[in-house]
Amino acid sequence: MKVDIYKARKIPSPTERMYVFIPSDKSPDFLPDEVMRAAGALDFEKKISIRPGEKKIALNTDEAVRDIREKGFHIVCT
Repeated sequence: MKVDIYKARKIPSPTERMYVFIPSDKSPDFLPDEVMRAAGALDFEKKISIRPGEKKIALNTDEAVRDIREKGFHIVCT
């Protein structure tokens, strides 16, 4: 699954960053209002491919793929 990663401009805390993963063929415009309020604005970071069971630093790919299939997006706070 190809996904785009967006970094939130609004940060949850001074030591945390919020990232939103969405399918590469979608625009962030579809995200729910509560996600956009929490994120402030989104800046494109990069495009990656993920698949269930794959090992990625700071990303549970099984959870990410499930969320994207069910909700259309996945959020990671680091």
